[in-house]
Amino acid sequence: MITRYSELKKEAPDCVLLMQVGAFMQVMSEDAEVLSKLTGLKLHKGGDVEAPVKLGGFPKSGLDKYIGKLVRAGYSVAVALQDDTKERHIKEIVRIVVQRINEINEFKTIQRIEDNGLENKRIQDNTTN
Repeated sequence: MITRYSELKKEAPDCVLLMQVGAFMQVMSEDAEVLSKLTGLKLHKGGDVEAPVKLGGFPKSGLDKYIGKLVRAGYSVAVALQDDTKERHIKEIVRIVVQRINEINEFKTIQRIEDNGLENKRIQDNTTN
């Protein structure tokens, strides 16, 4: 699991990566520290004894709440979702990118994760054209 997270993190190095593992979302290393400081999520150590990794997790049902807190704090988020097969491969990575313009968060159309699938939703657009 730690190896897979590291591989996915290379695809979204500028985002806090949340990876689905069954009915839970996992976060590791620096991303775990960011989420813990922002939300109070409890962390534990995992992996090799010689090189432990900080781990955190929460139920998938809390995904919207945690994404909202990260985005409101100015973080970009990537969510790695599993498919429904027995092997539970990662089927897609959804990115929620936050851009700062003059100290105002600009939220473009993003994809909001829901239990019944993905739904495009305009959250906020503070840009003036």
